[in-house]
Amino acid sequence: MKIASFERMKQLVENGKYVDAELESRNMITENPSHFAGYLCLAYLNIASENFSEAAHNLEQALLYNQNIVECYQLGVMIYDRLGEKKRVIELARFGLALDHEEADFYAALAKYEVDSIKDKAALYETALAYAPKRLDIMGSLAFCLFQMDKTSKRVLALQNTALTADPLFEPNLVYFAKISYARGDFEAAREFTRKLCVIEPSNGEYQALYNQAWATKNPFWFLYERVRLFGKQFLPCDELFWLACTY
Repeated sequence: MKIASFERMKQLVENGKYVDAELESRNMITENPSHFAGYLCLAYLNIASENFSEAAHNLEQALLYNQNIVECYQLGVMIYDRLGEKKRVIELARFGLALDHEEADFYAALAKYEVDSIKDKAALYETALAYAPKRLDIMGSLAFCLFQMDKTSKRVLALQNTALTADPLFEPNLVYFAKISYARGDFEAAREFTRKLCVIEPSNGEYQALYNQAWATKNPFWFLYERVRLFGKQFLPCDELFWLACTY
């Protein structure tokens, strides 16, 4: 379902016309305070300004007046995901699927929050990707799940190559692919992914930790230690590791 006022709101926000967007949203609410559209538009504007608490308030107002709008559930999943409210994300995703079983966001949300097993997560991400085959975030999430299930999976590399070709600097995927590369023992690739992450956001603590871990393998001793740990599934005694390092 296309909502004309909502589509216009998205255009205004994408063009950086936030003042006009807020004015139109509030005018809609003033003209008809019992209609969902104004609140939905205002919630979208709140997301753009990263005011997620206010976005949640306006989203709930929109749902109060109409529970049959798919866009409300799409925005709701996004908002409560950012707020870290797992239970509400699951509720909204389930309600959303009842209205539109082809919406990828709902399957991805359930994969992230509702199921625990990697196999179940992968299945949900597969479904999400089937309905949104160009979604880079879903490609990365699916690749990470598949890798945990089977470290020799060729599908993981195919998803990685497709995602990187589409956008080589998409941050969530750089994190996934850095972790996958490291776990494979491809430390050079892991170093390159983490280097890009730290260039994009140098103050990010997670990125810095991944960077330090990957770049520590430049040390021959640590390189051998990690290779043995990853592929031998056990630690060698320190004296044997020292001998290996000396013969490197």
